[in-house]
Amino acid sequence: MDVGLIARRYATVLYDFASKRQELAEVNSDAQNIRGAFAENRVAYDYLSSPVKKMSEKKEFLFSVFNGSVTSTMMDFLMFVADKERVSALDDILRVFQSLYKKSLGIKQVNIVTACKLLPEKEASFAAIIEKKLGTKIDASFRVDESLLGGMVITIDGKQLDCSVQRQLREIENSLTV
Repeated sequence: MDVGLIARRYATVLYDFASKRQELAEVNSDAQNIRGAFAENRVAYDYLSSPVKKMSEKKEFLFSVFNGSVTSTMMDFLMFVADKERVSALDDILRVFQSLYKKSLGIKQVNIVTACKLLPEKEASFAAIIEKKLGTKIDASFRVDESLLGGMVITIDGKQLDCSVQRQLREIENSLTV
């Protein structure tokens, strides 16, 4: 089965569950902390994704690591995911949940790719300009891609604005070869 479909289905279940318990913000915080913990410790995530490990061992591991540090809603959900043998998709599920949560608050996801690393002040300035233009809060992420040569590529909720030197050179090349 498609991991994206699994992630969307389970994330929607978590969203609905947290919403009914009026714990969306807390569960979102849990999701962020869990994803951060797995990003810092890939060995733990690999352990949970291993097809060799018994599900009972995975549940014990999840319980020992997260019990008391996450809401009961998140703990119940982690046990549910383990019971359904979908632990290997947990990071994707939590990522999609966070996306649903931000969307419910009207926060737009903005990815900004630049040719060189920006200073934190410049990143904040770009984010503020985009927020003002869109008239809504944004969650901006910045990434460097030196192949752009200059300029930037901005993606807002899947729509892309390519203001890179690389694109401009490609357009000039295409106009000269036609």
